[in-house]
Amino acid sequence: MAITLIRHTPVDVPKGTCYGISDVMPVADISEYIARLKAQLNTDNKIIYSSPLKRCTILAQAVVDNNFITDKRLVELNFGDWEGDTWNNIFNNRKESAAWFNDFVRITVPGGESYMQQYQRVVNFIHNVITPEKDYIIFAHAGTIRAFLAYYKYIPLKDVFTVDVDYATPIVIG
Repeated sequence: MAITLIRHTPVDVPKGTCYGISDVMPVADISEYIARLKAQLNTDNKIIYSSPLKRCTILAQAVVDNNFITDKRLVELNFGDWEGDTWNNIFNNRKESAAWFNDFVRITVPGGESYMQQYQRVVNFIHNVITPEKDYIIFAHAGTIRAFLAYYKYIPLKDVFTVDVDYATPIVIG
């Protein structure tokens, strides 16, 4: 079994914006990312999944045509009331932010979810979809990919955000 995880391309939002489950668009020109991924990926006999958010499905469609399945368990963290706000404003002006930044694994974002809840969504996907006999390509988000890495590489959730997850760069597990 091999799982190839691919984060979406950069997005068309102002730098420093919190956009978790917001369905934001990728930047206008993703052709370089598409060409590189097409050259790097062997899609033969792979089962391909994508988060249903546009920044993932647009990349998946360009790289593998329509040969993929969307699954909502692959979406990014739900930042609830913070969606669309700036990280600067969240950090400096939201009364709940200090608790969340100190324990993002267990503390739920107002109107959203905790990282543990996102991790449990991803584990549910793993347990119900992934089988050892098959290979997969998954187009997703940094938080989702880190949840996969935490599960398969036994990285504590509180430490998994030290792992770099670059845009449109394959990470292979298995």
